[in-house]
Order: sequence, then structure tokens, then C-alpha cells
Amino acid sequence: MPETKSISIAEIYGLIREKISSCPLCGGENWDLDPEMYDLKLNSPWQGAQPKKIRCVILTCKSCGNVNMLNLRNLAGYNEEGLDVPRTTGTDSTPAPRKII
Repeated sequence: MPETKSISIAEIYGLIREKISSCPLCGGENWDLDPEMYDLKLNSPWQGAQPKKIRCVILTCKSCGNVNMLNLRNLAGYNEEGLDVPRTTGTDSTPAPRKII
């Protein structure tokens, strides 16, 4: 089993700010970063029974609602099995806040 690496929502925020400046639909510059990590499962009749899994975070334009699903492997350079995004802040169980970019 691969070693699990951790990336914080703040690190993801920093990576996104380097790559995305404005919304391609409306030109808006205010984004909402969901603090959760999601698995997008894709099935293909040519791949057999095992679906492809893509770990991603969701970025939403605050102006028009444009939703972007960003692949964490491409964004942060991690493989799908070895990535953990903490869902809490600090050592307690307080949920991580949404990031407004």
C-alpha cells in the first residue's frame, strides 16, 4: 500500500491561486473552494469492471456559479491512493472552513 501524503486546504488554495485568476465564463475573480476532497468515478466499457477514480476538489465562481473540478494529481502532483486532505483544522474536530479565493 502506498504511503499516504497529506495536503492542506491552504496548500491547495495556494496552488489554485498560482494557476487560476479569472472565471472563463464571466471574468469574475471571486472563487469558493470546497474544503472536501471528492472521488469522481468513471466507468468505461473498454476498461472492464474497475472504474477509474479521480480525486478532486471543487472550485465555484462566486459570480456566475461556474463549477470546476480540479484533479489533485495534476494540481498537486500526488497519486490518487496516496493523498489525504484533512477535513478538520488543528487537532480538534472542527470542520475546515470554505476558502474564498
